[in-house]
Amino acid sequence: MNKTNFLLGIFILLPFIAIPAQVIINEFYADVALGLAGDANGDGIRDAKEDEFIELVNSTDSTIDLKNYSIWVGGQSRHQFENSTMLSPHSAIVIFGGGSPKGVFGNSLVTTASSGALGLGNGGVKVELKDASNIIIEEFTYPSENAHISWTRYPDVIGGFISHNQIPDTYGSAFSPGTMLNSFPFGLAHHTYVHFPQTRGTVNEGDSIFLLPIYLVNPSNEATTLIVSYIKTQDSDDLLNFTSETITFEPNEAGQKFVSIPIKDDSLVEGQESFDFLLTDIRGGDNSQLSINQNFTLTIEENDFDFPLLLNEIHADPVTGIEGDANQDGVRNAKEDEFLEFVNTSILPIDISGFQLFDENALRHTIPAGTIIQAQQAFVVFGGGMLDGDYGTAITQTASTGGLNLLNTGDQIILKDTIGAVVYAYTYELEGANNQSITRFPDLANEPISTLHSTVGNFQLYSPGKNVYGKEFSELVSINRIQSTPFKIYPNPTIQSVTLDVPHKWKIERIELLSSTGQLVKVIPTSLDSKIPIKMPSGIYFLKIYTSAGVFVEQLIIK
Repeated sequence: MNKTNFLLGIFILLPFIAIPAQVIINEFYADVALGLAGDANGDGIRDAKEDEFIELVNSTDSTIDLKNYSIWVGGQSRHQFENSTMLSPHSAIVIFGGGSPKGVFGNSLVTTASSGALGLGNGGVKVELKDASNIIIEEFTYPSENAHISWTRYPDVIGGFISHNQIPDTYGSAFSPGTMLNSFPFGLAHHTYVHFPQTRGTVNEGDSIFLLPIYLVNPSNEATTLIVSYIKTQDSDDLLNFTSETITFEPNEAGQKFVSIPIKDDSLVEGQESFDFLLTDIRGGDNSQLSINQNFTLTIEENDFDFPLLLNEIHADPVTGIEGDANQDGVRNAKEDEFLEFVNTSILPIDISGFQLFDENALRHTIPAGTIIQAQQAFVVFGGGMLDGDYGTAITQTASTGGLNLLNTGDQIILKDTIGAVVYAYTYELEGANNQSITRFPDLANEPISTLHSTVGNFQLYSPGKNVYGKEFSELVSINRIQSTPFKIYPNPTIQSVTLDVPHKWKIERIELLSSTGQLVKVIPTSLDSKIPIKMPSGIYFLKIYTSAGVFVEQLIIK
């Protein structure tokens, strides 16, 4: 038996006094996970201090006033119930470290630590619960093996402590403040209950499907049916005309089922969209009823942005040794050698002074005044260090907060303008953990940032400020007049279509139509023959043509 399993086997709560406790500690969260996965208090911000929590449950059939009860951690008073706090029979109260808790939390009482923090920490410490007479009701020291998961009693209220995600009823979730392990409220009568385990969820527009979970407890010999309906609050093609779906739990079947919500990537810039779903018409079971979470809001995050600054390369996992010295200051530092590389893909300069760069967790860099990125110029932000290397013509900066803190296993990169609006966002996943950067390939192409740099960049692990071949980004694009390029595009000006003649043996990989400011208007299928339909309002445009011999931009006038 390894050390972790041994601890799980012995970690039970031993009463300090002989009489049974009436108010017990049922769950606590000491090691807050990184990113929004650790946002236990639901306020939209992960905070290592504020998202810690302790859950207390009244295990009796009587209401208990918690006035003058207190919680002590590591010998320090961390929370005092100074006022009358009535805890109903078989109900819970959750004490968070801080923040502004938002959510249902099983309809439990919710408060924050009166001292400003619970101070649980990750290393293991003694926790004491004292009643109004300052008598210790419970005390225990939790172990130091905390892998971003809460410790909870199993079964609820009467069991010993175990890691939350190892319990079947939790379906792998990391914590459940204010609810039983199965996400339902405390004190339910013995009837069949159904609900959404969570009230909110998020999906990227680039994903094809979202699995909406539904849980059922206390099944009976009779099947249980219910309807999941979409409450239409806005017109959008993103849900592919989803209306409703009937879900059936067979006799004696409990647990979870999923409704598949299809998502369409419509390539339109719409901003963040939210859609509401409702549980209705529950029938069968043992006097079946809907529980607390009858509504669910799905947020679809935008993946199309009408902004010409494109994230092209991400370095989240610097390799050990001097090879990992991406900022070229002579020292490999896992924090300082991380970087993000953006490129201005338009034909005009971009002023990003005052913009802010975030990861999924927090603000990482405020861009200083005077930061103007020229056309086809790169902009690179390092985690830190003394930047003294060859980055081409790129503008280079170090994170104003002292680090980018990019996660090897996946993170979200968000760029906001001076009024806080999101102008660009990108999410990468496990591909970031390979001791090198990940990049678009070809550079600047509309492809995921997932190619391992060494596989396309002459075995180099990164290329901050330059393309994968170590050249300037301006060399990727030739902006010339029609007479001096290898293409023939006619007629130009045009009204509805143009003909494109390509040099022999060249392969067309992609064609984009850009606005006069260099912003993407549409992608033209390469499956078309040489005659390309162009149905756009009159004005000046550019055709950006990706070929096997390079990338070219041609001006096009539409009458």
